[in-house]
Amino acid sequence: MACRLPSAAAAVLAAVALLSHLATAAKLPASFKRCKAGDPQLGGCMKEAIKVALGELAKGAPSLGVLPIDPLAISALSIGRGSGPVDVSLDFKDLTIHGLSSAVIETASFDTKTLSLDMQTRFPGPVSLLGQYRIDGKVLVLPITGEGRCNLTFADLTTTAKIRAEKVVKDGQTYGRVLSFGFSLQPQRLHMDFENLFNGDKALGDNMNKFLNENWQEILKELQPAVEEAFGATFKEIVNRIYQRVPYKDLLLE
Repeated sequence: MACRLPSAAAAVLAAVALLSHLATAAKLPASFKRCKAGDPQLGGCMKEAIKVALGELAKGAPSLGVLPIDPLAISALSIGRGSGPVDVSLDFKDLTIHGLSSAVIETASFDTKTLSLDMQTRFPGPVSLLGQYRIDGKVLVLPITGEGRCNLTFADLTTTAKIRAEKVVKDGQTYGRVLSFGFSLQPQRLHMDFENLFNGDKALGDNMNKFLNENWQEILKELQPAVEEAFGATFKEIVNRIYQRVPYKDLLLE
């Protein structure tokens, strides 16, 4: 199975409902934590700063061009048919992702020369993707079809992010710009509930949902690349919204 998004940029375009007006110069809100570039405990400071930022962004930061991220809105996500054991065409739309504000930053390291940030995050609470779906194909030789509401909930989720950036000069000020936002997720469990499978046949639908949940690891292998790409592209856009508004010297003190 292959992700049908032409690139990560497509996920960003699908997530425009999350973001507000065009970039304008802004100050980092006083509620955000700032770190010093020369701090020997920079990693620890970054952990705390990211924790605070996530809490603030969960509520939204209009001055930075970011609406609330819990729930986080992704308008569309598509997964195309392949030749593996999970051979389905699966389209999501109007997704809302709940639970991101429960994030606990486990590790964070930042390189001030290359502007590289690596971090691991744990979510003690569930992270759920709610929205509309349409599916057609087969799962481990069993046919599947349907469209309606869906709920995909990750339990005991950990994530890894690798962010690479650069400095750019604009109007005499130095700003940051994210070049790439690698993102991976590792849940201990994935629970799925697809309503209205097989045109509303309850018996068939209940049995298929049970089958999907019994084989969640195989399903996740196929869903994971597209979900990770959508998350990474959306988070990249959120961070760039902040970077293009707030001068670098105000984000990381010299």
